[in-house]
Order: sequence, then structure tokens, then C-alpha cells
Amino acid sequence: MTHKALLCGINAYEHIPLRGCINDVLNIKDVLLNKFAFQADNIRLLLDQECVKSGLMDGWRWLTEGAVSGDVLVFHFSGHGSYIPDKDGEEEDLHDEITCLQDFAFDDPNSYMVDDEWFDLVQSVDSGVQLLIIRDTCHSGSSSRFMRVRQATGKEKTILANNREIEPYQSTEVVDEHLLSNARFIAPQNLPAEAWQSRASRRRTLRVAGDIQTNLMACSEHQTAADAYINGDYQGAFTYNLCEILRQKPECSSAELISAVVDRLRGRYEQIPQHEGRSLAIGRVADSSDHTASRPGSTNSSTATSSLAESLPLWPDLGSASAGPTAPMPQPLNLTLQQLNLDPQPLGLSTQQMVYLAHMRFLDTMRALAEEPMSPPERQQRSSQRVLVSVHGIGKHGVGYSDQWWQALKPHVGSLFGPATPGQGRAEVRWSDLVNNQRSGGAAELDSKARELRQAILDVLDDRRLQQIQDPTAAPSGGDTSRGVAMAIDDFLIYMVNATTRQRILERFTSIVRPLLAAGHTLEIISHSWGTVVAYEGLRELENQALNGRVHTWFTVGSALSLAPVQGTLRPGNRPAQSRRAPKPGLVQNWINLDAKGDHVGGPIGHRFEVSREFLNLEPTGCAAGPVGYNLGCAHSSYFDPANLQVNRDIFAATMLGGQALTAAANPHPTA
Repeated sequence: MTHKALLCGINAYEHIPLRGCINDVLNIKDVLLNKFAFQADNIRLLLDQECVKSGLMDGWRWLTEGAVSGDVLVFHFSGHGSYIPDKDGEEEDLHDEITCLQDFAFDDPNSYMVDDEWFDLVQSVDSGVQLLIIRDTCHSGSSSRFMRVRQATGKEKTILANNREIEPYQSTEVVDEHLLSNARFIAPQNLPAEAWQSRASRRRTLRVAGDIQTNLMACSEHQTAADAYINGDYQGAFTYNLCEILRQKPECSSAELISAVVDRLRGRYEQIPQHEGRSLAIGRVADSSDHTASRPGSTNSSTATSSLAESLPLWPDLGSASAGPTAPMPQPLNLTLQQLNLDPQPLGLSTQQMVYLAHMRFLDTMRALAEEPMSPPERQQRSSQRVLVSVHGIGKHGVGYSDQWWQALKPHVGSLFGPATPGQGRAEVRWSDLVNNQRSGGAAELDSKARELRQAILDVLDDRRLQQIQDPTAAPSGGDTSRGVAMAIDDFLIYMVNATTRQRILERFTSIVRPLLAAGHTLEIISHSWGTVVAYEGLRELENQALNGRVHTWFTVGSALSLAPVQGTLRPGNRPAQSRRAPKPGLVQNWINLDAKGDHVGGPIGHRFEVSREFLNLEPTGCAAGPVGYNLGCAHSSYFDPANLQVNRDIFAATMLGGQALTAAANPHPTA
């Protein structure tokens, strides 16, 4: 088995130099030499002027040529990122993300690598090769702004620094350079510094072939990677902490590694590292003393099964009583997808996207072969372990409102929720009548505080609407679309400003969720729109009540938690603070946030809340884009369209069934 690494670091950019990238390379090299089975001759460095396109391509060929199944390859890059206009029209965000090389210039394609080029390079690597990609760079500046700093020489310069680090200082203040980290991002030439706060964040488009390889990234797509002053020298905050964790726990998986880095960066830097692709058992594949057992085709079935469970943990947790971190994995048989009647090609799915469906069919096949039909009580007991809970947003919602949601999800989750009837496998939280009744009875007059909050929310929605306009010369038809939701927002204002009504609504939520958790059930919660606020505060209220159950995944869809005025009116213990993100509810294992183009209510929240993963700028299925973008009402409800496979199959179902969400629009990660 071969172990090779190509490590790239660039400090010497002509116009916007960095200071910690070469230290990153040396740090990674030290870890590979001293903690893993790498030899010095099999580690190649590309530093500063060596890291131009010709040198990078030569290095990639050296790294990957002749690699066979079972080999271990590491590629690391520390430096600037940016984006350029998408010329072929294939990117949903109209931009191609780029990696800036040492001689970078926007008008010279030979001075950068486009995301499509990376995709082609990675796709050429045999899927049996363990390729680990580590990128300490970023492709957006939307969480940062420019600020003057004073260098050690006394001279001043402007850097792009993170908003969180700037908060303690006045905008006119000049601070010592080492007090602020420099963002590893170069702003496109057509965007001046003052434009950054209004730029919408974009999804990461560095694709990994079939999600087979492992991709670790310094931050989510709307954040910046910090080139920071750490322990007396400049380092990449991501790379430095990643190396520290590998020195302490070299046996961890790549998913565990990212989770640990997230914990170390929390509260110090406003960046959430990301994980894409399979979870790689780093300690196992890097241990030269035990390679043959994990090679494909190994005759040691027990060892091969263990390796599969560690390196590709996609076996679904069906919610059985014994399910948990120590529960034994099912023994995989040597069956192909075709033998299971699951040919991915006619369905347009990749092999990985079929894994969770194949496992459901596998369980049914095994039970049939064993001639052990499941009795009705047994089936009921299994189905009662997993419950789907729906939480609606503003507007009138009667009994059965979630039936539409369920019809979109049902084809993709098999028998996970049993019969999935209301009260058995499914539950609804309904709260709209508490505010509808107040308004219809004239008891909900808005005071000055509520009117101010209403105006602030509408202003944010207007700003977001204007940002999506593709043709600035087109007059918005129908006037201000955000104002059309004003009366519906009033329903939510009653929740935000009336403590008695808020408590009654939260009791509606807890009266449904508490008994399920007390019975030890595992919940999947889908909350929509303004109902995500109800779910957040309700889950926080339940987290200290010693309940036996858990929330496997909480999905926030088109979440009003993205609106700053809403964040500021949460209960004090639930509000994001300047120095920290608001916590993930203690009962929740995974918090996944979704947002669609044109849905001005939803948006990124990972920079303000401890979200595990975000899927931003999703295509609003069933909505047509005009010169002023997508219609808010259509985009806001597009998640629950049965034709929206990206949401219902590749995010909702894939996550519920125990794998990672598979949509190409992912951030890359889990964020925690």
C-alpha cells in the first residue's frame, strides 16, 4: 500500500499576501511523518512560486498516477479562494468558485483552478483509493468586511477581516495586525469593499466525484477561512486545530475530526469547518500494519465488515431498541444493486444515493429468506420507535396540514415510520388557531414595539427580494411582494411580543413532543417558516427535563431564524450573542437548515446558531424565475412539492435513514 501526500501553501500573493499558509504545510507534513505511515520521500511540497498551475498539475500527476485500490493519498491546499462568472451556465449561483494560485490574476485562467477542473481531477482517481482532500481557503466574503490594521513596521494596510473579530472595535479604529485574522479570500474586481455586506452567500461548488472521496474544508460557503495569529505565529485556524486534534487522536474518523475542529473553533472564529464525501477511518487507512484487511476483496469478512462500517457508515439506524453507537452492524452480503432490482441508471441516481434504499430492500429480503414474518405487534413496536413530527408556520393550518408534506416524503423512507398515520408514526404540532382567533376577534392590536418589529422584518424581506433581481432595469411587477405578507407576519408578531400567547404556543409544541420523548421514541422533526422559531424555543424548553428519547434530526426549512429582528426577540437564553452562536437544543443530534432561492424568509443561520449542516440556494421546484427572481410564496412552499427530490429524497430521507444528505447543493457538511 502506498502513502503519498501533495501539500500546497501560498503566502506570497502579489497584492494580498497571507502569512500562515506555509506554516500550515509544515504542520500537516509533521503530522503525517510522526503520527501516520508516511515517508519523507512520499511527501511533496509546493510553496509560494512553486504553486503555479504547471507545478500543481505536475504535482497532481505525481500524487495520483499509478494509484490503486487501497492506496492512501492526501492533498492539502492553503491559500486564497474567490469566484468568477460562470461562462457555461451550469452553476446555479451563476459563479464558478476558483482556487487562487501564486501568480493569480482574474484575467488569466492559467493562474487559478476552477471548481470544474478540480472535479475532473478527482473523478479520474480510482474510487478504491483513499483520497483525503484538505482545503484551508474560502470562496465568499459575505461574513467579513474590510478594516484598517497597523503592521509591525508601523505602516497601515487594509485586510478583509471577520465580522465577529471586528465587533469590539470602532469602524474608524486602526488595530494591531495580529489582533485580527485575514480572510483567505480575494474579492472579485467588480465588487468594491462596501458591497460585501449586501452580497448573498453562495453554495460551495467544489464537487467530489460521486461523494466517494473525502473532502475537509475550512468553512461553510458563506464564511471566511481565518489566516490567524496563533501561539506567536500566523497559521490557518482550521489547519492548526486539525493538526492538534490528529496529534491527540490519530485514530479518529474524518467525521469525528471535523466535529472536534468545530468544537475548538467555536466562539473563537466565525467559521464552521465542513465535511463532504464518505467518512474516512483515518487511523485505520494510515496504519501500515493493517492494510490488507480493509482492501476490497479481502477474505477476512469480519475485518472487512468493520472497515466498511468505519469508512462508509451509511447503514440506516431503523430506531430499534438496541440501536446506538455500540449496536452491531448488519453483515453485508455480496449482492449487487442489480440483484436487488435497484439499477441506479434508469433512476438517474449514483450508487451512493442508492445505498440507503438498498439497505431497506436487504432487510426485507433477509426476513423473507428466514421465513420470519413480522407479526402485527412486532411491526407496531418497531414503527413506534421512529416518529415524524411536523411544525407549521404562519397562516391557518387545520388537522392534516402535514399530509401534503408526508406525500412528498413517503416514497423515499420505506417503512421507517410504520403505517405513518396521525398518532402512529406521525404527529402534528398545530398552533395557528391561537393567533388567528386573536386577530379575528380584534384582540390583537399591535403596540408600538410590535409595529417596529413588523417594519424591521419587512425591511429585511425587501432587501433580500432586491438582491435576487437579475435584471436591475426590470420594474417589479405587482409592487412590493414582501408587503403582501404583512398581515400574515402579524400572526407571528403576536407570538414574539405577547408572553402569554408565546407560552401557550410553546405548550402546544411541548404537549406533542414531550410525551413522545418521554416514551423513549426517536423523532424526526420538520419545521417550516416561522414554526422553526416555535420549534427552537420549544426544544430548548424540553432539553433539561430528563427525557429518554432523542431528536435524530431537526430540519429547519425556510427558517425565520435567519432574520436578525427575529433573533433579537427570542427569549434571552436563546438569542445569539456577539461572542457566540446560540446553542443547538440538547435533545437534538443533527440540526439541518434548508433554504431555497427566492425564499426571502429563509437563509443561512449557521453563523448564528450551532447548526450541523446547511443546504442553501436550493432550486425552488415548480417555480418559474422572472426578471425579478422567484415569487416568494412559491419558493417558500417549494420544499414540499413531491417533484422536489433534492429535498425530500436526497436531504430529508437520506438523513433520516442514517446516511449523509446526498444533494449536490450541500455545504459540505456537517458543520458539527
